[in-house]
Amino acid sequence: MIKYCRYCIRRFHKFFVGDFFWDSILSNLSSIYKMEKITVDQAIQRGQQMVNYPIFAIMIIGFGFSIYLVTILKSGWVVLIGFIATFVLSWLWWSYMITKWRVWAFENCRNVHELKRRAINEKLIWPDGSRFERTEIRNVAQQKKIIRANRKFQIADEPELIADDGTIPEETRIYYSKITLAIYWITGSGLFLFGVYLIVEGDILGYFSVVLSLFSLYYANKKSSMKEAYIILNAKGIKTLNTAFVNWENIKLIQTRLIGMGKNATWHLIVELKKKDSQGNWGDDIEIVDLSISPKKIEKLIKLYQQRNRDYR
Repeated sequence: MIKYCRYCIRRFHKFFVGDFFWDSILSNLSSIYKMEKITVDQAIQRGQQMVNYPIFAIMIIGFGFSIYLVTILKSGWVVLIGFIATFVLSWLWWSYMITKWRVWAFENCRNVHELKRRAINEKLIWPDGSRFERTEIRNVAQQKKIIRANRKFQIADEPELIADDGTIPEETRIYYSKITLAIYWITGSGLFLFGVYLIVEGDILGYFSVVLSLFSLYYANKKSSMKEAYIILNAKGIKTLNTAFVNWENIKLIQTRLIGMGKNATWHLIVELKKKDSQGNWGDDIEIVDLSISPKKIEKLIKLYQQRNRDYR
């Protein structure tokens, strides 16, 4: 197929256009045929192996070695210097390797829009315009490849084929995590008993412990009393905590997104509709933390049920 396309382009070039246009067309044609090589999951997995896992190892080894040197040299400055050196080395690794991964991934992956969103969620890359993004180390050749790969963003993503072995039920109902609820109940009860003990012993901190326990027990009781599922998924559509059931055909955008930085970052499910649902909503934005299913699995389930919907039509 590609040989025939090249032949047709050469014939067109011979009579109508010059070398510059010919080279541009062949370059774009080749890039289109290369777009199907890897999936988004494969690209993200390799990014973790190339970038994040080595950084984690560098930090563990660097911090551990710094603490070990303190026991030998008996100087607190060693820890400070070691921590700084470890941080700099980790950042240099990211700055160098993330460019290699970015070039490889965006050249070989078809769905670059999803790849970029997932890479940001997985802490592989920073959002566009971030000052940290500017610390990526790129040579001229890599920069040219990135610019060429970015042309793919002019093309909409296509649904990726997901292996459906039939183990996923016809409908999935997602509730608040029972394990998390148990932790809140146990923590609240423990703090309450500990606070009462301190109060009996005349320690004023006991009142503080009791107040904390009441917050924990109130939250646990509130979540335990919610019998309605947070999210319902099947081949027909989706229902969230704040919306009515919506068919997949009425979904304009649906994705999981990590919002915030550091410890304040939380996973959200973003749903935008083409038209209002029966309750007058244009969509929903709910936190999907501490649920019975992880955010990553929720995203995969959404894709799977959407695929089943397409197969049934």
